[in-house]
Amino acid sequence: MDLVQIGIIRSPYDREGLNKAPRQGQKTVLSEIEIFKAYEAGLQGLEIGQEVLVIYWADQADRTILKARSRATGPIKGVFSLRSPSRPNPILITSCTLVDIKANTLTVAGLEALDQSALIDIKTTIKSPKDK
Repeated sequence: MDLVQIGIIRSPYDREGLNKAPRQGQKTVLSEIEIFKAYEAGLQGLEIGQEVLVIYWADQADRTILKARSRATGPIKGVFSLRSPSRPNPILITSCTLVDIKANTLTVAGLEALDQSALIDIKTTIKSPKDK
């Protein structure tokens, strides 16, 4: 299995210190995603205002944890039933709103990734029939 990093995330959530990313994205917080030039053609058709799934690698996650607490005081559950970044394959997905597109840089609202996280993919969301 081969994954290819297609870009880099620039977010206000630093990799060290107190400003760690929240467990759920804040729709008022903006982040930038730089798509590497080799993958820039893949941006064609994206539109401002669209909901996109940002898929990225949580390189600081603990890959040995299989159980975690649900929220701060909730029950302990298996990581596959949680949004915990700690998991065997720390591939994280956040639904974000596309706020701006400038060449190979996207601005999104609601991303919870740490600054300098590796971007794996971007996909548009699919609306369920009840949402249309």
